[in-house]
Amino acid sequence: MATMIVGAVSSVELRAQSLTTLTQDPSVASSLTPAFISRMLTLLSLRGNDHETPARFANALGLTPPGVSWANRQVAAKGQATEFIHSFAVSRGSDTDLLLSVRRPDALLVFRAHRDGTLVSALSYDLKTKQIGPLDPKVARTDLADECAFWASSVDALIKYRDNHDY
Repeated sequence: MATMIVGAVSSVELRAQSLTTLTQDPSVASSLTPAFISRMLTLLSLRGNDHETPARFANALGLTPPGVSWANRQVAAKGQATEFIHSFAVSRGSDTDLLLSVRRPDALLVFRAHRDGTLVSALSYDLKTKQIGPLDPKVARTDLADECAFWASSVDALIKYRDNHDY
């Protein structure tokens, strides 16, 4: 179960432009089915917020050219078991990639993936030092699979979530 977070997840300032290029993971690809993507797009249309990912962050993931932010629609939810904040975003332009992230107590992990499950880039943003760095590919694949599992287990309940709940 997850709790909706109303409003965009706050932007972070990134100090470097590192990324880890990765490959398709079958466990992620099996999660990113057309039916799942359709449900996530429904959730984004009902509960999402328009957001501009800062240029340094978008550039570090290879989403945009230098100095250009990434216009997207995102939804965020807090996990019940972990209290982590999870985010799922799609471009408001023609880019078809997905951006998933999880904010943990010490770091923000961000994953850029194609809709077929190919993990394009991943990074970790250290909340204390405000530095970013690449994620180990094995860790990144596992963490992306965990993010996809979180959203797959939460999307239907979040679509049905009523606006009159306390946040």
